[in-house]
Amino acid sequence: MTKREVNIQYIADNVVDLFGEDNLAAAFITGSVASGYGSDNCDVDILICHYDAVDTIRRENFTEFYLDLHEKLRRIPDEVSPGEVMSVNEMKKGLSRVGAMEPARVVIDRDDFDYVCWAGMLVSKKELLIPRNRQLVEFEGEAVKVIDRWAIKLFGDMVLTYGTGLNSDKDKMLARVMSCPGYYDAHE
Repeated sequence: MTKREVNIQYIADNVVDLFGEDNLAAAFITGSVASGYGSDNCDVDILICHYDAVDTIRRENFTEFYLDLHEKLRRIPDEVSPGEVMSVNEMKKGLSRVGAMEPARVVIDRDDFDYVCWAGMLVSKKELLIPRNRQLVEFEGEAVKVIDRWAIKLFGDMVLTYGTGLNSDKDKMLARVMSCPGYYDAHE
Protein backbone atom coordinates (compact mmCIF):
# COMPACT_ATOMS: atom_id res chain seq x y z
CA MET A 1 0.00 0.00 0.00
CA THR A 2 1.44 3.32 -0.94
CA LYS A 3 0.54 6.79 0.22
CA ARG A 4 -0.78 7.50 -3.26
CA GLU A 5 -3.46 4.84 -2.83
CA VAL A 6 -4.79 6.56 0.31
CA ASN A 7 -6.32 10.00 0.02
CA ILE A 8 -4.83 11.68 3.09
CA GLN A 9 -6.88 14.85 2.59
CA TYR A 10 -10.11 12.82 2.48
CA ILE A 11 -9.23 11.23 5.82
CA ALA A 12 -8.18 14.60 7.29
CA ASP A 13 -11.44 16.25 6.20
CA ASN A 14 -13.51 13.48 7.77
CA VAL A 15 -11.54 13.49 11.02
CA VAL A 16 -11.95 17.27 11.33
CA ASP A 17 -15.68 16.96 10.57
CA LEU A 18 -16.09 14.22 13.18
CA PHE A 19 -14.09 15.79 16.01
CA GLY A 20 -13.92 19.52 15.25
CA GLU A 21 -10.67 21.21 14.24
CA ASP A 22 -10.39 23.23 17.48
CA ASN A 23 -10.79 20.10 19.58
CA LEU A 24 -8.01 18.08 17.92
CA ALA A 25 -4.70 18.03 19.78
CA ALA A 26 -3.21 15.48 17.38
CA ALA A 27 -4.42 13.55 14.37
CA PHE A 28 -2.20 11.53 12.08
CA ILE A 29 -1.74 8.35 10.06
CA THR A 30 1.20 6.16 10.93
CA GLY A 31 2.35 2.63 10.17
CA SER A 32 2.68 1.23 6.67
CA VAL A 33 0.71 3.99 4.95
CA ALA A 34 2.90 6.75 6.43
CA SER A 35 6.12 4.86 5.72
CA GLY A 36 5.07 3.88 2.20
CA TYR A 37 5.46 0.17 2.88
CA GLY A 38 2.91 -2.56 3.36
CA SER A 39 0.65 -4.91 1.52
CA ASP A 40 -2.98 -5.18 0.53
CA ASN A 41 -3.64 -6.64 3.99
CA CYS A 42 -2.38 -3.58 5.87
CA ASP A 43 -4.85 -1.41 7.70
CA VAL A 44 -4.67 2.37 7.91
CA ASP A 45 -3.28 3.21 11.37
CA ILE A 46 -4.88 6.42 12.63
CA LEU A 47 -4.25 8.18 15.95
CA ILE A 48 -6.58 10.91 17.14
CA CYS A 49 -6.12 12.84 20.36
CA HIS A 50 -9.03 15.07 21.34
CA TYR A 51 -9.05 17.89 23.91
CA ASP A 52 -12.51 16.95 25.23
CA ALA A 53 -13.45 13.57 26.60
CA VAL A 54 -14.24 11.26 23.70
CA ASP A 55 -17.94 10.51 23.91
CA THR A 56 -19.56 7.32 22.71
CA ILE A 57 -21.27 8.94 19.72
CA ARG A 58 -18.04 10.43 18.33
CA ARG A 59 -16.21 7.16 18.86
CA GLU A 60 -18.98 5.20 17.09
CA ASN A 61 -19.07 7.70 14.21
CA PHE A 62 -15.30 7.46 13.85
CA THR A 63 -15.42 3.65 13.91
CA GLU A 64 -18.07 3.70 11.18
CA PHE A 65 -15.88 6.03 9.09
CA TYR A 66 -12.82 3.82 9.74
CA LEU A 67 -14.61 0.66 8.62
CA ASP A 68 -16.11 2.41 5.54
CA LEU A 69 -12.65 3.73 4.63
CA HIS A 70 -11.19 0.23 4.72
CA GLU A 71 -14.06 -1.14 2.66
CA LYS A 72 -13.50 1.62 0.09
CA LEU A 73 -9.76 0.84 -0.01
CA ARG A 74 -10.41 -2.93 -0.02
CA ARG A 75 -8.19 -3.28 3.05
CA ILE A 76 -8.67 -5.39 6.13
CA PRO A 77 -9.52 -3.13 9.08
CA ASP A 78 -8.39 -3.72 12.63
CA GLU A 79 -11.81 -4.45 14.09
CA VAL A 80 -10.47 -4.96 17.62
CA SER A 81 -8.79 -1.53 17.78
CA PRO A 82 -10.24 0.54 14.92
CA GLY A 83 -8.00 3.56 15.19
CA GLU A 84 -6.53 4.96 18.36
CA VAL A 85 -8.87 7.62 19.76
CA MET A 86 -8.22 9.20 23.13
CA SER A 87 -8.50 12.44 25.05
CA VAL A 88 -5.51 14.61 25.92
CA ASN A 89 -5.92 13.52 29.55
CA GLU A 90 -5.88 9.84 28.54
CA MET A 91 -2.73 10.38 26.47
CA LYS A 92 -1.01 12.22 29.33
CA LYS A 93 -2.03 9.47 31.76
CA GLY A 94 -0.83 6.74 29.41
CA LEU A 95 2.56 8.31 28.67
CA SER A 96 3.10 9.07 32.35
CA ARG A 97 2.15 5.54 33.39
CA VAL A 98 4.42 3.68 30.95
CA GLY A 99 7.12 6.26 31.53
CA ALA A 100 7.15 5.33 35.21
CA MET A 101 6.62 1.57 35.05
CA GLU A 102 9.30 -1.08 34.73
CA PRO A 103 9.74 -2.04 31.04
CA ALA A 104 8.93 -5.67 30.25
CA ARG A 105 8.60 -7.82 27.15
CA VAL A 106 5.23 -9.10 28.33
CA VAL A 107 2.83 -6.38 29.45
CA ILE A 108 -0.07 -7.90 31.37
CA ASP A 109 -2.44 -4.93 31.40
CA ARG A 110 -4.04 -4.24 28.01
CA ASP A 111 -4.24 -0.50 28.71
CA ASP A 112 -0.52 -0.37 29.49
CA PHE A 113 0.22 -2.24 26.27
CA ASP A 114 -1.89 0.31 24.37
CA TYR A 115 -0.03 3.17 26.06
CA VAL A 116 3.30 1.77 24.85
CA CYS A 117 1.78 1.43 21.36
CA TRP A 118 0.60 5.07 21.50
CA ALA A 119 4.12 6.15 22.42
CA GLY A 120 5.43 4.14 19.47
CA MET A 121 2.95 5.78 17.12
CA LEU A 122 4.02 9.21 18.35
CA VAL A 123 7.69 8.56 17.55
CA SER A 124 7.03 6.85 14.22
CA LYS A 125 6.86 8.38 10.78
CA LYS A 126 3.49 10.02 10.32
CA GLU A 127 1.25 11.79 7.85
CA LEU A 128 -0.35 14.67 9.75
CA LEU A 129 -4.10 15.13 9.39
CA ILE A 130 -3.96 18.50 11.16
CA PRO A 131 -0.96 20.82 11.52
CA ARG A 132 1.60 19.93 14.19
CA ASN A 133 0.86 21.95 17.32
CA ARG A 134 2.40 22.52 20.76
CA GLN A 135 0.47 19.63 22.31
CA LEU A 136 1.65 17.13 19.69
CA VAL A 137 5.24 18.32 20.08
CA GLU A 138 4.97 17.77 23.87
CA PHE A 139 3.54 14.28 23.36
CA GLU A 140 6.28 13.42 20.85
CA GLY A 141 8.95 14.54 23.33
CA GLU A 142 7.48 12.41 26.13
CA ALA A 143 7.07 9.45 23.78
CA VAL A 144 10.73 9.61 22.73
CA LYS A 145 11.73 9.35 26.41
CA VAL A 146 9.38 6.40 26.95
CA ILE A 147 10.50 4.48 23.88
CA ASP A 148 14.20 5.19 24.54
CA ARG A 149 13.90 3.97 28.14
CA TRP A 150 11.99 0.83 27.18
CA ALA A 151 14.39 0.03 24.32
CA ILE A 152 17.50 0.51 26.47
CA LYS A 153 16.02 -1.64 29.26
CA LEU A 154 15.03 -4.44 26.88
CA PHE A 155 17.90 -4.27 24.37
CA GLY A 156 20.79 -2.44 26.04
CA ASP A 157 22.43 0.75 24.78
CA MET A 158 22.47 -0.31 21.14
CA VAL A 159 19.25 -1.23 19.36
CA LEU A 160 20.14 -3.38 16.37
CA THR A 161 18.21 -5.00 13.55
CA TYR A 162 18.19 -8.78 13.54
CA GLY A 163 19.50 -9.15 10.00
CA THR A 164 22.07 -6.42 9.48
CA GLY A 165 23.27 -5.48 12.94
CA LEU A 166 22.78 -1.81 12.11
CA ASN A 167 21.01 0.74 14.32
CA SER A 168 17.27 0.28 14.02
CA ASP A 169 14.05 2.04 14.81
CA LYS A 170 13.55 1.45 18.54
CA ASP A 171 9.78 1.41 18.22
CA LYS A 172 9.90 -1.33 15.57
CA MET A 173 12.25 -3.39 17.72
CA LEU A 174 9.89 -3.10 20.69
CA ALA A 175 6.91 -4.02 18.52
CA ARG A 176 8.71 -7.21 17.43
CA VAL A 177 9.32 -8.49 20.96
CA MET A 178 6.56 -7.08 23.17
CA SER A 179 3.31 -8.89 23.82
CA CYS A 180 0.17 -8.69 25.90
CA PRO A 181 -1.76 -11.87 26.79
CA GLY A 182 -4.84 -12.14 24.60
CA TYR A 183 -4.08 -9.02 22.53
CA TYR A 184 -2.79 -10.78 19.43
CA ASP A 185 -5.35 -13.58 19.74
CA ALA A 186 -8.06 -10.92 19.45
CA HIS A 187 -6.41 -9.60 16.28
CA GLU A 188 -6.36 -12.92 14.43
